[in-house]
Amino acid sequence: MLALLLVGCGPSRVWYGHSADRRHLVEVLEQGGDQWVRLDGEDQRAFEAIAVDALAVGPSGRPLVYGVQQDGRWRLVSDGRIGPPHAGIGELVLSADGRHEAYAVEDGDGWRVVHDGQRGPRFDAILERSLRFSPDGRHLAYVAERSGHHHVIHDGAERQGFVGEGFEGISALRFGPDGRLVHVGRRGRRFWVVVEGDARGPYDGIGEVVVGRDREAFAALVDDRWVAVVDGKTSPAQRRVDDLRIADDDTVAYVVTTSHGDQRVVVVEPTARGGQALDGHAAVVRDSLRLTPGGTLAYVAVSQAGEARMVLRRGGGGATEPGPIFDVLRPAILAGTRWGYVARRQRRWHAVIDGRIGPGYEWAGDLVFTRDGARFAHLARHAGWDLVVHDRGRHAVPRAVAGSLAFDAAGRHLGCLVAVPEVRRFYLTVDGQVAAPFDLGEVAAAAVTLGPSLAEDRDLVRRWVAAELDRRALEGG
Repeated sequence: MLALLLVGCGPSRVWYGHSADRRHLVEVLEQGGDQWVRLDGEDQRAFEAIAVDALAVGPSGRPLVYGVQQDGRWRLVSDGRIGPPHAGIGELVLSADGRHEAYAVEDGDGWRVVHDGQRGPRFDAILERSLRFSPDGRHLAYVAERSGHHHVIHDGAERQGFVGEGFEGISALRFGPDGRLVHVGRRGRRFWVVVEGDARGPYDGIGEVVVGRDREAFAALVDDRWVAVVDGKTSPAQRRVDDLRIADDDTVAYVVTTSHGDQRVVVVEPTARGGQALDGHAAVVRDSLRLTPGGTLAYVAVSQAGEARMVLRRGGGGATEPGPIFDVLRPAILAGTRWGYVARRQRRWHAVIDGRIGPGYEWAGDLVFTRDGARFAHLARHAGWDLVVHDRGRHAVPRAVAGSLAFDAAGRHLGCLVAVPEVRRFYLTVDGQVAAPFDLGEVAAAAVTLGPSLAEDRDLVRRWVAAELDRRALEGG
């Protein structure tokens, strides 16, 4: 009887996830000591083990790439093609368009990166989570260690970075939108920002680093004061420099605490000719600065009297426009020529859209716009009901999941996730109607492949909902 029961048991699911467009389901299954990948219900070849943390799927379900163990050795499987054996396999990344792949492997003589089938130079180690593709996928960079020094490898060549020697530490490795490579290097207690091999420094510390299409900016510590370095030009020393931003048109903005510490000032640099300081405030709420192409910006300011309000400056310059006073304000959302934010006054929460204060609710949040700014929506709670409030009305939903509200790409449909505690399930709602169950356990599975970056990705679930809306629209659902 026991044997019959065992025969009837199916495989157990080790991991699962979807492609970015949510149209393809990828699962890792296990049974009888074997593991294999199932794509859209179709089983792939079985192996001794699947390296779930070295698994990636392209944005439209192809390519499907993952590490496998076979005869005690590790190989990469790319769309069914099995690569050469290695002693170990590490980080795996795909370019944004899915056309290029790179992964770290260990062989008897050390670690190296294999990029589109080409083996790179040998190192003692490849730093974890350091592989980066440029936005167009044409370039690859990563950080490697040899003899205790760290080196940046760019398209297979070593960027020496420190007068022919490696740094003791490298961080903030990234490509700009135009493909320029930027990173921070440390040697002893001194720091450099390296832009395309050109080292800027040394400094006593580096704060935020931002890169635009043709500009870069960072905060640097000089003795006991901070400066903003924009396109290689250094601002006057201040007590603090933070909240650096670069818009798509390369407008730069940041916030400084003046050297005497009595004011917080927003500085805007629309061109490389220099910055313009806006009004001073007793405080500018940290991480509240928002910036769009054309120089429109918004931030939350607090006066000496403790009055908090949103401050807006429209693109093209001109005076700032302080908004009404609230007790609490969330950072603004800027979309096209529209703007809005959520704020609390006394015990009521309001959505403020283009300066107009909406109705009060027990709670409001999760404000979103369509890409062109034509439509908006937010979540709210009133008289024990959760609501989706939007530009065309409102509708009640079960317990809404904050961070899940989204429009589809066309701006026609609006969806969010809701929780139904009675059945312990989550569901996708579309335009107020419950449409399909949704397994939020996938977030835990994503933590295996995304690692620490998942904690910084606040919009992961929102992107999933938007992709589900697009998928349903494409399929006529």
